[in-house]
Amino acid sequence: ATTVFDSGLPTTINTAINDDVVIKNSSSGDATAVTLKNGAAITAQGLNAAGVTVEDTSTLSIEGGKITGSSALSGGPGIVLDGMTRLTMGEGVVQAVGAFPGISAFSALTVSISGGSISGGSGPTTGFLDDRNGLSMFSGILAISGGTFTGGDVTNAANQGGSGLLIDGGTTSAQIAGGIFTGGEDELGGGFGLALIGSEVEVLGGTFSAGNSSGDNRLSVSVSSAAILNLKGGMFDGDFAVEFDGVLNVFGEDLTFQNGMLKGHLQSGEEISVSVGLVQGGQVNLINSGFGAVLPPQIPLPPALPLLAAGLGALALIQRRSA
Repeated sequence: ATTVFDSGLPTTINTAINDDVVIKNSSSGDATAVTLKNGAAITAQGLNAAGVTVEDTSTLSIEGGKITGSSALSGGPGIVLDGMTRLTMGEGVVQAVGAFPGISAFSALTVSISGGSISGGSGPTTGFLDDRNGLSMFSGILAISGGTFTGGDVTNAANQGGSGLLIDGGTTSAQIAGGIFTGGEDELGGGFGLALIGSEVEVLGGTFSAGNSSGDNRLSVSVSSAAILNLKGGMFDGDFAVEFDGVLNVFGEDLTFQNGMLKGHLQSGEEISVSVGLVQGGQVNLINSGFGAVLPPQIPLPPALPLLAAGLGALALIQRRSA
């Protein structure tokens, strides 16, 4: 069974629901806005089901509680965003089960996270298509200023642990100003704290760590497939890999890149000293821009809102002159 919220009205959940939850527009097309509060506990029951699926243009706001993917069959993701959807999260817990991501933004308009905990599922590998990242972002606008993102662990040697955060090329824009990003454990080298594939991302702060592993080559950051990382702040435990035409632009002061070592101070003032591996067209660019204020990320306003504000200001001016 599935519990469906499709009233087209604001709805609050603060109790337990042992069922798969779907949030979608009403039959007349109105978006449904659901807010999770403390006391909410959603646990999916269907085969490979997500705890919550958000569809159409509906919205999910997480202010507390917990969402867990299904444990039936091989598990399930915590949250799936599928449509022109919006997600905001300030507190709470999202947990996947098995080889699934905590949150899969398969199709989203905006994702804004300032707190809470998001974890990919753990367990034995199920093959090449494992996606046990904390957050997998495939489309839309992403803004992160806090929270904990943890990739799932792999309990055999056949695959790599999940990334704390994966950002794919369909993402329109992405800014990270804070948060803790940790790769999952495995026997190959550990999952990445941050993995970029064909996307452009600005990192202003945060802590990025490779997953624990008995293997070598622990990577806190991977930039690949023509992805661009504009690095202005943050702390890193693990090496970098920039490969397949990926680009790492580093902003700061007294920056050097010699013999594969990146050293200096980032624009935020934080010191950096990491090994960077360049493979098949990967490149590093140093921009000695000095130190400066690093502003947190913001979700851009829809294009109509600035025009509306300007129109209201002009109307007020006309009214004052008429008076």
